[in-house]
Amino acid sequence: MNHKISQFIFGIFLLAVFSSSAFAQGLNSITTPDGVNVIAVGNQGKIFRSTNSGATWASYTNTSDNLNTVTSFLNDVWIGGSAGTIYKTAKSISPLTSISVGENFKINSVHFVNSTVGYLCGDSGKIYKSVNGGSNWTSTASGVGTEDLNGINFLDEQKGIVVGDNGMMYLTNDGGATWTMQTSGVTRNLLKAKYYAEGIVVVGEYGIILGKEGTGSWQSVITRTDSDIRGVSGVSFNNTHVCGGGGFIRNNSNGRSNYFNFEINPMLANLVDIFYYDANNGFAVSSLNNVIIRTTNGGTSWDMPAGATVAFNWVAKTPSGKRNRETTFACIRQTGILHMLFTATKYM
Repeated sequence: MNHKISQFIFGIFLLAVFSSSAFAQGLNSITTPDGVNVIAVGNQGKIFRSTNSGATWASYTNTSDNLNTVTSFLNDVWIGGSAGTIYKTAKSISPLTSISVGENFKINSVHFVNSTVGYLCGDSGKIYKSVNGGSNWTSTASGVGTEDLNGINFLDEQKGIVVGDNGMMYLTNDGGATWTMQTSGVTRNLLKAKYYAEGIVVVGEYGIILGKEGTGSWQSVITRTDSDIRGVSGVSFNNTHVCGGGGFIRNNSNGRSNYFNFEINPMLANLVDIFYYDANNGFAVSSLNNVIIRTTNGGTSWDMPAGATVAFNWVAKTPSGKRNRETTFACIRQTGILHMLFTATKYM
């Protein structure tokens, strides 16, 4: 039975996750090509690297650019910036090579299907393709409108999907030469997509999950949340993990097609990206702190790296009726008084 948690906010508390890093708060994207070397990126050139599957991390700054997205394949790593720039590096600690796409726009998503062929998308309907490992890029947005494009993902060199604002999504079967608009049935912004051999999963604002299995039609999943779903990853259409506002992680394994399998986020902060290398090993990042959580058992449990701690502090009361669909709330006992904190309409 689903238990409905709603409707007032009696107070707000501050959740802080502390680590030894001196960088500004927040990460945007994470990837690993082998499950051992892991790379996370954030604003103001922030890069975190791990060479031991996320047990420990080292931080670097190689540019002042906001780094929005990162992808990897074998030894290579590609990072998308906010001024039409791709940064290429290796999975091991190495300098960044700056590559101009040819236009100045925010790159929101980049994906390489192998060491040579890759795609990126960004604001104002931009889609670019590289066939030489990211050294050069060519516009390939035929049939695409001018909405901001937020996520791009390919099954192979030919079959791919791109999603964007106002419910826009497009499929290609010819390596991006042409794109065909799909009917999403929603007008909210779509944020990420994952293309599997068995089907496609798309996620977006206000709890949107859309699925297309095989040659079937697009189906909307009743997620019973209005938090934005910002990350999607997994090893198959029926073993997909999503994450989002409030810090939730959910999956659809074991026949739970509505993604009602909940995974416990130990830091309780919002999550903006999730990446599963295989069925067991996954990583996730928040835009509110530098802590990177990991799982080694398919989401049964998640842990934070050594040195990270969580602190809860009472901040202020908020008038009844206020809503914040992206905030995590809880019950806190302070000086003998139990403060009940609720937000929006949630189901658990």
